[in-house]
Amino acid sequence: MTLQRRISWLLATLVALFVIAQGALAYLSLEEQEDALVDEIVLSETKRLVGRLESGEVKLAQGAGEIVLGANLSAWLVSEGGPDRSVLPARLRELSAGPHLIERSDEVFHIVVAPTTLGMLLVQYDGTLNEQRVYQFGIELLTIGAICIGLGIALSNILARLVVAPLHRLTERLARWAPGNAAVDARNGDEEAVLLAAFDRVRSGLEGAAARQREFAANIAHELRTPLCAARTDIELAALSSRLNEDERMRLGRAMATIDAAASTLESLHALSSQQAGRAEPVDLHGLVDDAWASLAHAKDQLQFVNDVPKGEEIVSDRHALLTILRNLLRNAVDHAGPATCTVGRTGDGLQIADDGPGIASADLPFVFERYYRGRLTDAPGQVVSERGLGLAIAKESAEVNGWRLSVESTPGAGTRFLLSLTPVVAI
Repeated sequence: MTLQRRISWLLATLVALFVIAQGALAYLSLEEQEDALVDEIVLSETKRLVGRLESGEVKLAQGAGEIVLGANLSAWLVSEGGPDRSVLPARLRELSAGPHLIERSDEVFHIVVAPTTLGMLLVQYDGTLNEQRVYQFGIELLTIGAICIGLGIALSNILARLVVAPLHRLTERLARWAPGNAAVDARNGDEEAVLLAAFDRVRSGLEGAAARQREFAANIAHELRTPLCAARTDIELAALSSRLNEDERMRLGRAMATIDAAASTLESLHALSSQQAGRAEPVDLHGLVDDAWASLAHAKDQLQFVNDVPKGEEIVSDRHALLTILRNLLRNAVDHAGPATCTVGRTGDGLQIADDGPGIASADLPFVFERYYRGRLTDAPGQVVSERGLGLAIAKESAEVNGWRLSVESTPGAGTRFLLSLTPVVAI
């Protein structure tokens, strides 16, 4: 049974139970009120008649037979236990003093037997017509109840369709992302089962894509590591030549720094793709900051760099992840803060990268770590950046993979400060 049908049946059942309960309550209440009203009429009429008999206002002869008091009301006066009880209908002959209710087939009688000084007074009310009216009321209730239940079933189907409609739309969208076997889905019939199957297909697709991404990153890191090492070795050997001038040596040194940065980035991206922290090793923080700036030293005219980290301080951490974070933060300063001064310094539990550039607009600040976000206040004059909005996102993700915390503070016109908390690392 489909989810829509189950909801429809549940709502219809609730409506039916409510209508039946209300109808039964109305019928029983009317019947009880009708009986109570008739009993009150018979008792009051009996008291009134007894008073008039004993006062002599009304004279009735014992055994005179039925005395009609109204359309449905009759009375008899007989001696107690006397032979004149034969004039009474058979249903009244054995009744004792007090109120009585007699129901026979389709007849109903309310009777009160009251002793008087003149004999036994029997007052009878024929409630057959009243019972027929109550019965007719019950028939009308059944008709109205059936109509209400029918309307309830129709409304239940509509409500169930409205309730399940979002599931249908979600299932259709998931089916477009990860098509399944339509015949199997139709055979299952249950919207919940079809939706869960679609979710399973999407999850399998995402897991497969993630696995392929990790495999791709591992393959890239493996395939590029060897040529990068070979290129660095050749450049390092070339730099030993005595025939090089100072400018050529500087360029070769920059090339080696760039190759080191590329190799480190590959290792960091490999760790990011697997969402696992890299290998921890002793890291000289001052030297690490210099290495991070080395591949960007060509931008020294755009950004004045100051390494304010104390020399000789070491921590045990993932060197490649730290380099990736610092390079991206420094590149961000080159692209967006210059011309300015950028200072990297030590904080209580990590590092800070601060510049005195134009800063970030307060409206943009919550989104700077989102991928492809381009809402910075300004860019460095003359800079053309082809890929924007990834560096800070990569830095943030690298920090989170290692359990660190990367945050930003900025005041438009006064500069920006990034804070990298290295709480999980152990200082030596």
